[in-house]
Amino acid sequence: MELEEQYQELTTFLIAEFADREGDIEDELEETHVIVNQFIDEAFKQYDFAPLMDEMENLLHHDPFPIKYLTKTANMYFEDTQEAKEWLREVINIFKKNQSS
Repeated sequence: MELEEQYQELTTFLIAEFADREGDIEDELEETHVIVNQFIDEAFKQYDFAPLMDEMENLLHHDPFPIKYLTKTANMYFEDTQEAKEWLREVINIFKKNQSS
């Protein structure tokens, strides 16, 4: 099964939110926070985040870690697998912080 099919919610989220990323903000992590928080604010009442969160957690533990998939769908460049995992963990943490507030 293709990763895009296995992680449908995540693929849709990443492509929809990160495809048009201009890279205007020098700090990619800061830009990630802006993008994810904006998505959460806009979708909060009409979107069940549980399937997306599950897929992000599953992808984080996917072996081998699919850095090419994440690079392509998130429109990001990662130096290595560790950097990609840290970025994904940060996205997960943003969702968790917003759920608890």
